[in-house]
Amino acid sequence: MSLRNINIAPRAFLGFALIGLLVVLLGVVALSRMSVIQDSTRSLGRDSLPSVAAMGDIVEDVLRLRSTSFRMMINRNPEQLVEAHGRFGPLIDKIKESQRKYEPLIDNETERANYQRFTVAFDDFVSLVPSMLEMSQQNKMEPLLRLINGRMKEDGDLMAEILKKNLRCQ
Repeated sequence: MSLRNINIAPRAFLGFALIGLLVVLLGVVALSRMSVIQDSTRSLGRDSLPSVAAMGDIVEDVLRLRSTSFRMMINRNPEQLVEAHGRFGPLIDKIKESQRKYEPLIDNETERANYQRFTVAFDDFVSLVPSMLEMSQQNKMEPLLRLINGRMKEDGDLMAEILKKNLRCQ
């Protein structure tokens, strides 16, 4: 039986039914793909974004910590020094709080290894802060300059490099 032998009404009905079936089929496929996209978006919002936000907070505060130490070296105004000395404790506490938020969000071994390296460099940097503050208060500029441009710079550069790598891991 040829399609030409069928009356126009049944032929039109079959054509529209076929188009309708294709639209329904495409709708079902689109819905299934949308659920996959929605699951990925939920995963991104639940896992990746908090990790990136916590890492961003760490990066920002580490940069503030480093700039405060360099500012302390350049600006020897007594009022500014008192303010700079007072900033170290809160900044270090803020970084440690961001670390506590970030640690449970680490989801791969590369990121975890980089973070462990960051922790070592950060702890070394923080261990030097009391010496730096003492030298600053005693106005011992040569040893202060050697400390800031030596180990503290090395630790700071290492922290920056590791944080950059971890942001790429995500």
